[in-house]
Amino acid sequence: MVLLAAVMRADERLLKSELTYVKQFFVQTFGEEFAQERMILFRDILQQDYALRDVCRQIKRNMDHPARLEMIHLLFGLAQADGRIDDTEIAVIGRIAGYLGISADDLGSIQAMFVQDSQGAYHILEVDPQADEKTIKKAYHRMANRYHPDKVNHLGPEFLTLAEEKFKAINEAYQKIRAERGI
Repeated sequence: MVLLAAVMRADERLLKSELTYVKQFFVQTFGEEFAQERMILFRDILQQDYALRDVCRQIKRNMDHPARLEMIHLLFGLAQADGRIDDTEIAVIGRIAGYLGISADDLGSIQAMFVQDSQGAYHILEVDPQADEKTIKKAYHRMANRYHPDKVNHLGPEFLTLAEEKFKAINEAYQKIRAERGI
């Protein structure tokens, strides 16, 4: 909840669309009653400052790497809840990713799902646009394995949904590159 609050406060605007996103996440993951209780706590967290680095260290110790990747995915989803992702939100998510031990390549891959650019498909696969067909295929298989939904199945349906979105983006990126290159 502290990480969600940090992203919400990043652009200095607390929007209803962002609160709705958080509540939907809680409802889908834990149920309506839990969500109601946690939203009260979450509103208090929004009013306080926490040592982000310390919170991230604790999360890193208690959450495996695939789950931390899905956390970053969740934070980008929250940042996009208002229809656009502000540079300050990207910066906060970048800091969080660093504290969580997420590599710059992994962060860029997830970010490319939300912030589109002309090289987005290559960023998603973490491969250079000049890479050869064999390298691209290897990157696709590596990423598909890394982000396979089965790796976060134990975290519940909401994280599984996020993993499925990432897995779908990886497949779409690979298909886009293949079509682009006539592979």
